[in-house]
Amino acid sequence: MNDLPRTTDAEHPVQVLTEAECRELLAGAQLGRLALSRRNEPDIFPVNFWAHGTTFLVHGPQNVLVAVGRSSQHVALEADGREAGTVWSVMAKGTVRELDRPEELEAVRQRRLRAWILAPDSAFLELSPDKITGRRIAVGPEERY
Repeated sequence: MNDLPRTTDAEHPVQVLTEAECRELLAGAQLGRLALSRRNEPDIFPVNFWAHGTTFLVHGPQNVLVAVGRSSQHVALEADGREAGTVWSVMAKGTVRELDRPEELEAVRQRRLRAWILAPDSAFLELSPDKITGRRIAVGPEERY
């Protein structure tokens, strides 16, 4: 077993992130998961998203996002990533609404967002977060078996 020097990360492997740090990480991510409850059952959908001021624009298949927007206004958007020996996970909890007014959709088009869903029947939601939390976790050396 290696006798590595202990670092702050090794002593304190989990760091709670500030809201500002969480927003910065979310601003650099575009792929996440939208979690909600439908018919009293949990559900999670992969989505594209973008920071938009204090809110987030969420893009996905229209049938999924319209169902979310109409049946469950309280959702969680989660994204994670890896950088410099750590992994991070951030969650924005809040309410969503479907963007369906022509001026809203035109404003989205003007931003020229690159969506990963190629379906012509996609939709946009706006998530207004009530709470944004996150953690950064130190990654240890790989165990070799």
